[in-house]
Amino acid sequence: MHVFFAFFPLAYTVLFTAIFNNYGLVLPTENEIQNPSLLLDLVYQNSVTYIKTTPSVLKMILKVDHDIIKEKLKSLKFIFIGGEPINYFDVQQLYSICKDIKIINHYGPCETTIGCCMIDMQSINNSEDVSIGQPFGDNKVDIVDENLNQVQDGESGRLLIYGPGVSDGYINFDNKNFMNYKGQKAFLTEDIGVVDKNNNIKLVGRTND
Repeated sequence: MHVFFAFFPLAYTVLFTAIFNNYGLVLPTENEIQNPSLLLDLVYQNSVTYIKTTPSVLKMILKVDHDIIKEKLKSLKFIFIGGEPINYFDVQQLYSICKDIKIINHYGPCETTIGCCMIDMQSINNSEDVSIGQPFGDNKVDIVDENLNQVQDGESGRLLIYGPGVSDGYINFDNKNFMNYKGQKAFLTEDIGVVDKNNNIKLVGRTND
């Protein structure tokens, strides 16, 4: 049986998957999140197989003795990382400690039910090629200019996410970034991206940077 382990607000990625499939779900306390030794103990004691977390937490865990990390994470099969730019070198360091773990870079704002793009970090061979991968499932992403026209290959623009995962909008709040696009619900993010040579989406900034 899989045991899922997540941090709010990232927990929405795994919360319903765990509930609907009768999997275990472990939610750490604030104190455990701030203490990598306690966090590793929690994973070990509950035989956690799946973690959704941030690059910052991964960096914190890597400060623990590597032999301890290897022992405490021996049940772990998957780590989905999101919420912040991923650090290629931290990922490589974890691979060197726990060789069988699959690490996924997972992208998607709350407005699109969290996840819409992902990539297996094992497929990335250098820091320059780090990306959020490609849309999965019924998610779709176009890179558009200020007039919502798709940009040319190699040009950067805002990520426009559309498909059934996009929410209906906010209650009593500005919904200007929600729209109908190609006959589907869409959300215009503040993230700026470009399609790289591997046909993956690479984030290069934000409109408010």
